[in-house]
Amino acid sequence: NPIAMVRGVGLMLDYFFKMPEVRDIIEKSVRNVLKKGYRTVDIYVKGNPSHKLVGTKEMTKFIQEKIKKEFAPKEENY
Repeated sequence: NPIAMVRGVGLMLDYFFKMPEVRDIIEKSVRNVLKKGYRTVDIYVKGNPSHKLVGTKEMTKFIQEKIKKEFAPKEENY
């Protein structure tokens, strides 16, 4: 289950390394991917038109991309 694994890393970073801001970014990224409808087979509801069935590698990739976007430097408007 890639969601549990990624969230577990977030909890570890918060608890052991005192990095709650990183945990928050991970949680936000997972929520955003789920809001887009992506689901692995264990949480996919057949017949739900908003769900998009993806494999574990794809789910991990989507979450990873969201996390990277959160850490990317923000462009400043001049």
